[in-house]
Amino acid sequence: MKNVVLIFLFLFSVTIQANSRGQLITNIARLSERVGVIVGDSEVSNEELRLVQEDLKNIVDRLRNRGGTTSCLEFTLDIYERTYAGSTALKKAQEACKRITDTSLVKFVFEIYLESYTERFALDKAIDSTEGNNYRGKSEELEFIFTVYKENYTSRFAIDKSLEKIVLLPRNSMDCLEISYRSLSRSYTSKHAMDKAIDSCSNPIR
Repeated sequence: MKNVVLIFLFLFSVTIQANSRGQLITNIARLSERVGVIVGDSEVSNEELRLVQEDLKNIVDRLRNRGGTTSCLEFTLDIYERTYAGSTALKKAQEACKRITDTSLVKFVFEIYLESYTERFALDKAIDSTEGNNYRGKSEELEFIFTVYKENYTSRFAIDKSLEKIVLLPRNSMDCLEISYRSLSRSYTSKHAMDKAIDSCSNPIR
């Protein structure tokens, strides 16, 4: 009797998992149809449409079990191949790209960390430091902030501080940041002007 119960529970759990997966697939298919209907009437900016396009491409890559975009895979694989054997390097690169939401931003951070760390550690730290959607689409802002902070700090401290600040900004903040910094730098040191510019652009007037 006990064996029968165990078999029943096993079959029940498999059925539930299958139904859950089937429902997930159905939900995803429905969402994709809604995107096709909504996008034609959308009034969002071209920049926002480009970000949506990037998101959708990343989603398609994930559904195909790819590690990420080609540029991400090329970037990470080139580094991991110098440390690991072929198949291991590829697996590491694919796993890394699943965590990378903005390849150009990670590349920039990696180059800064490379001044202080070994190549592989610099890459791992760059990925750890930029994981999450709060960094995606903000590489231009990050580079601008870093350039200013570097005048006052070491490169490593400047990039860490820049990463802390960049999460406060909404996407597409570059115009606000440049204009605010240019104005504030007339009255404050470069570091304080940037701090105040970030504060201002983090809470823009509606």
